[in-house]
Amino acid sequence: MKIKILLVLAALAIAFHPLAAAEYFVGKQGKDANNGLSRENAFATIQKGINALQPGDMLTIGPGEYFECVRRDNLGSAEKDTIIRAEIPGTALLRGDLPLPELRKVEGYRFVYAAPFDREPQIVLEIDTLTLMEKKTTLSALEFEPGMFCYDGTKKTLYISTSDMQPAGHHYFTACVSSNSGLLVKNPRRLVVDGLAAGGFYRANPKNHVVADDIAFGMLLDAPTNCVFRRCVAFLCGGGIGMVGGISNIFEDCVGYGSDWPYATTGNIIKYGGNHDVIRNCRAWKGNEVITYYGTLHGPSLFKNIIAWNGGTIDFRVKGGNGDIYGRTENCVALGNGMVHNIKNSIVGDNGYIRNNMSPDNIVLPGISDRDREFADPENLDFRLQGDSKFRGSAPGGADRGAYPYQTNIFFVSATDGKDENDGLSIRKPWKTFNRAMKDIRPGDTLYLLGGTYQAVGELSLGKAAGDKISIRGRGRAPAVIQGYFSLKGDTGIEFERLNFAGGVSLQGARDAFFNNCTFSGAGLKAAGVKGLKITHCVFAGAQLELKDTAGVFLSGNVYSPSSSPAVVMDRPGVIKYSDYNSYRIATNCWQVEGRAFSLEELRKRHDHYSLVLKPEIKAENGAPILLNARLFGGRGPNGTALGIYHEFVRDVIMLAGPYLYSVSDTTANMEWWTSRPSVVEAAWGDTPECENKKTFQTGRCYGGWSLTGLKPGKKYYFSIRSVEPPDNLKNLNIIGLKPETPPVSFETAALPAKPAVYYVAPDGNDLDSGASRTQAWQTVSRTSRVVRPGDTVLLAGGVYKEMVTIRVSGETNKPITFKPLPGEKDIFDGVSRALREAFVVLGRNHLNFDGFYFRDFGMFGWSGVFYLSGSDYVNISRCFMDGRGMGYANGFLYSSGCSGVSVRNCVIMGGFYGMCISGCPDMRVENNVFARHLIRRF
Repeated sequence: MKIKILLVLAALAIAFHPLAAAEYFVGKQGKDANNGLSRENAFATIQKGINALQPGDMLTIGPGEYFECVRRDNLGSAEKDTIIRAEIPGTALLRGDLPLPELRKVEGYRFVYAAPFDREPQIVLEIDTLTLMEKKTTLSALEFEPGMFCYDGTKKTLYISTSDMQPAGHHYFTACVSSNSGLLVKNPRRLVVDGLAAGGFYRANPKNHVVADDIAFGMLLDAPTNCVFRRCVAFLCGGGIGMVGGISNIFEDCVGYGSDWPYATTGNIIKYGGNHDVIRNCRAWKGNEVITYYGTLHGPSLFKNIIAWNGGTIDFRVKGGNGDIYGRTENCVALGNGMVHNIKNSIVGDNGYIRNNMSPDNIVLPGISDRDREFADPENLDFRLQGDSKFRGSAPGGADRGAYPYQTNIFFVSATDGKDENDGLSIRKPWKTFNRAMKDIRPGDTLYLLGGTYQAVGELSLGKAAGDKISIRGRGRAPAVIQGYFSLKGDTGIEFERLNFAGGVSLQGARDAFFNNCTFSGAGLKAAGVKGLKITHCVFAGAQLELKDTAGVFLSGNVYSPSSSPAVVMDRPGVIKYSDYNSYRIATNCWQVEGRAFSLEELRKRHDHYSLVLKPEIKAENGAPILLNARLFGGRGPNGTALGIYHEFVRDVIMLAGPYLYSVSDTTANMEWWTSRPSVVEAAWGDTPECENKKTFQTGRCYGGWSLTGLKPGKKYYFSIRSVEPPDNLKNLNIIGLKPETPPVSFETAALPAKPAVYYVAPDGNDLDSGASRTQAWQTVSRTSRVVRPGDTVLLAGGVYKEMVTIRVSGETNKPITFKPLPGEKDIFDGVSRALREAFVVLGRNHLNFDGFYFRDFGMFGWSGVFYLSGSDYVNISRCFMDGRGMGYANGFLYSSGCSGVSVRNCVIMGGFYGMCISGCPDMRVENNVFARHLIRRF
């Protein structure tokens, strides 16, 4: 009987899982009640599909967004590969965030916007700028720090400040609502994750200091062996694509951007504890650390053919024990800091480990203008050498320096500076005409067209690329315009990038043609008998896409704006392999198939589920269409990219708001301004519009302020910002400053001084009251800045205050502004479980007294203190107590930089990594204080 039962059980096991490896399917039209063994019987969720996998099986995931957190333990075996793959790489997206409703300006604030939201987010994302918006505990804090958010659970309202002080409608926002990783697999063996994408996963607070439990990754493998991430994408998560521990693993052809976490080291692509691991052919950008090996290395750990840029501090790094023994970097590019010991044939902006001893086969990036002369197209991240680059033959033994040994396969054309008798191998010796360039181009070649206008040369046939593509690209950002009707016939493997086709394009009998970041005017794009056409991030300006006898067409990230609908015309159904994340001008007539019009609603039954109806505003400049309202299309494309023209590498331009006059008395004017990132600001002022007096400010903050004191009553003055530049430590990070051309701000001082006043604040007060008495007290200390003047006093009633106060006004000599408790009462400033870095921030404000406050539970990581002073003079702090036990690294009681006449007396400072951090304050007086740790750092 037992034998019969065992045979039945074995037969059932075979029936439900054949001996041959199974392929399971997941699709947006599926159901978890299905068996998942075909596209028609697909599962609905990735979790159900992964639960079904046995060693050697494959899970194929159809296009779409999947709002789930997927987890599986002990997946795979040492004998055979188990595969999780997107049916079309990059189109199956795990997502942990939700779009925000319309944000509206908050009355009484210059930069704050609000929207209803029914749950507290883990974090808010400004998708189009790849900004992870830091959480603040008070609404008032958002006014002083761009790119922040706070949540009011009582009102179910979310508040944000944009990253660049522009209106909220200029950006696209989502809120992360999941605190877990998008994909987490523990103890996998021979698992291959291929073509999957993930975005919007974030955990606001650590759990137990274990990577897999603490950090919400897009995709994470914990303790993997012989596993592979291939062609995966992760963006705007706590961590991007990661592996923890394990041995013999590979990341290849992966992309990551915008992921970061303030509590521990993460990255867009990160391997914790390398051991016979390889990260190769990957690219990543934006984040504190972009691509990283972190922790002790137990075996060889290789970076190869990677490119990283716009890291907050580091582009790629090998950090940890044995990094100098096992870490290796070959043929890589870091536009900023690449911190590695063993680096070969690479290009870096800096190397923090071996800055003065890099081997001569590497290149330290020259300045921007020099880069343009040496490399193929540095503005678009092509760092292959030009034909006459000084780096050719300059390594030992006559080899080429840098990541890419020179090959004669890059050519240049310039309509303005070229000559057809040149060799075309550099921008100093370019060809002149497109016709000349077409004569010699071969499979594997790249042809760069410098900005200018070129004439189409009639019908071309460039031949079959036979695996090596022919690339024709616009160089840099100046528009390369092709006039006339451009026609190709019978070609294979041709790709076009950053070109503007003014007269239209015809493809006949071609295979595997690719258009990216191109614009089409005139006759648009007509494809006949084409197989495998791919069009991404293109703009059809008053033009149509016509498809006749075509197959396997891929359309994504495009902006369609035909002068008359429809946008896409086909002669038969079944032409499109994939179409989504596009923008149509008219919802009712997007496609025409066999003469019948299809609306976007009808298309969504099979394609364009996430496409939008947006109205582009297009203008021609230098022969190329320009999308004037491009901000409307940012962040809404595939995987958080833009609709229409999209550049992965973008130089960060500092934005300025102001200067503004905040308040004025008879002898003092309080000025303020905001920049989109901490900057060096040169200000000027005087009693004429020429503003003959100058001063430079570097506060380390986006908010800046300065008080003009000693002014004459009843007199007119002027104030302006002359320049905004990145600080020295950020100049290698592709940040561009500005020189404002706006006229100076004028103001007039009061004719007579105001009588000194006393104002009251209490936890049970109301910011709408007058503050003139205890019974009419304000609720927040921040409210006082609107009215206090030199000589005034602010009295705080006993209780707990949970806010960061930015002081926006100054006192005068012999008329300081004083903040202190009501007699006999205890004022506690609470950092809300270290969510607040500081209690008082004083930037460019003078003659202030702070007396008798108690501080507790402040601090995150970074140089800071409960008092943060920069460029401020004659600030007196006395009789304060700080309970700093458990405060974060480098936090303490005081951080003071570039100040004069500051004194700290009779204070008790318990804990903090440093009691005080003091920089450039030679006359600071520190007297009669008690330190639990006797640490004052001067630097």
